[in-house]
Amino acid sequence: MHRSPGSSPSARHFLVLLLRNFVLGTSCDHEPGSTDWERFDRILRHNNVTNICFHTLGDHGIPPPYLDRWKSNFTATLVRYSQLLKAAVELFSILEELGIPAVGLRGISLANWLYPQPAFRPMQDLDILVSAGDKDSLIASLEKFDLHPNRVCRSQLHYRVFDVKVELHLSFLTTKRYREQLESRALVETRRPVDTPGGRIWCLTPENELITLILHGFIHHQFDRLIQLVDVALVALRPDLDWDHIAGVCEQASLSRLVSFGLSYADRLFDLGLFLDRSIETRFVQGCTPELHDAYLAPLLGMDSRLFFLRRLGNQLAVAERPLVKLQQLLRFIDTRTFRRLAFGLK
Repeated sequence: MHRSPGSSPSARHFLVLLLRNFVLGTSCDHEPGSTDWERFDRILRHNNVTNICFHTLGDHGIPPPYLDRWKSNFTATLVRYSQLLKAAVELFSILEELGIPAVGLRGISLANWLYPQPAFRPMQDLDILVSAGDKDSLIASLEKFDLHPNRVCRSQLHYRVFDVKVELHLSFLTTKRYREQLESRALVETRRPVDTPGGRIWCLTPENELITLILHGFIHHQFDRLIQLVDVALVALRPDLDWDHIAGVCEQASLSRLVSFGLSYADRLFDLGLFLDRSIETRFVQGCTPELHDAYLAPLLGMDSRLFFLRRLGNQLAVAERPLVKLQQLLRFIDTRTFRRLAFGLK
């Protein structure tokens, strides 16, 4: 018998079962039971997986207020996707005309080639990686099309296209400690076209998509949303992945431990069986222990603690392969925000 997702131990159990069903494409035979639906709804919204769980559960056992809310959310996501796709197609067309190669990152890419339908991969804005000579020339080129940046950052330009927020990234990894480890130009040069109902966009290869999803999820967000792990799992399960290429890129960039952890975490979370495949098992290590699994999953379900927080800090050091990166990571820990969270933000 499956436990209710409303209580603190079973919320994790029930939600992960639903997501596992979705990732593996299996039918859902789990009963919602007696559920604290308000709390469960908050967990789904926090992790950006409401539409996936609504699809996986169907109408069965969902109280009318939440059923209506989730239906409306599903429709709103599709409307938003149409707006984002229109902006993406327009911007890619302009960049192509200017001779500036670019590639979509995460949401706009995955919604169009990875997920069964776009509503399963909600997004609020566009992230596009460009291969441009320098920031000033890119700004000047786009101004010819009456596009002016709202904000200019060190490695990003912020625009609005058709009332959609767009972030143009000049570098894939923006944090100083990892910025030089993965060359952005190589990601753009191996891009591939994807034709959508709204027009053509440009996406990463599946191999580069997997690498960048793990790097972005871990380095920039510490995997703070379950949708990030669903992304990783769906790409990792593709039968046509070139694991030699993935391992080679990671080894050259000194990112093997980090990518191994991301693969291992998704594998353990959704019971994917990735490491039963010799092409994966011989190239990557299972870096996610049960203790680390719990430490990363707990805050997503509102159950964080000082012990879990310290384990996550330790893992950031463990996956860093270059001594300088370890030192820079250690120095980041000596920060008032870290001590404040330990002292007041966690139990």
